[in-house]
Amino acid sequence: MSELYEEAPIENTLDGAWRGTIATDAANMDDTVEVLLRSHDGKHRFGPAQWVARGHELPERGNQCLVVFDEKSMPYVIAWWPFDPGAAAGRCHVRRNTNQEINSGVAAAVIFNVQVTDDSDMWAPAPNPTRVYIPTTRWYDIFANVRFEEQVAGNFRQLSVVKNNASSFAIVNASPTGTVPTVLTLSVPHLFVAGDYVELYANQDSGSPLDIVYDNDYSIEFKVIGR
Repeated sequence: MSELYEEAPIENTLDGAWRGTIATDAANMDDTVEVLLRSHDGKHRFGPAQWVARGHELPERGNQCLVVFDEKSMPYVIAWWPFDPGAAAGRCHVRRNTNQEINSGVAAAVIFNVQVTDDSDMWAPAPNPTRVYIPTTRWYDIFANVRFEEQVAGNFRQLSVVKNNASSFAIVNASPTGTVPTVLTLSVPHLFVAGDYVELYANQDSGSPLDIVYDNDYSIEFKVIGR
């Protein structure tokens, strides 16, 4: 599968964000670097590339990076991090096995109470059972599935993923029908830094409280899987 985030072939476009490797050391804070894009051929260097500062650290040859291209097809390193092949990627699958009430117009974090898989101590039942913590800096795939109870009132049912109690980076909405449950499914990749945490939020505007409903087959599920 292509490493290009937008899944467009490199021979047609350089749009999107690309996974790559820094190929040259930066000598100082003003120096540029060259990058290799593994999805291309792993040999062709792109540069000179400016890079986002991270304190007083300098990017080094072999660091992993995320690259975008401007309108002149010049690369820009928007994120970079040390390569640690021995670090565990981290895989966590949690769920809730009872219904949870969601008030109208107020997004609420889903409170998980069952650990299905967790190989890197990413989740704990206390003190923050809504949070899944990120063990290592890398890309993670986020999967979520939630079912709202049947209710025709209102305009939306919503599921979102929030990082570090700040802004959401993935949102999915659906309109209620009232005759069948509203099922929301979310799948998105995201680049995290070690120590980040993510939460799954549910929201609705029916005018009264609604439950997100436990179903043993698919709801209420949340997975965070490192690449």
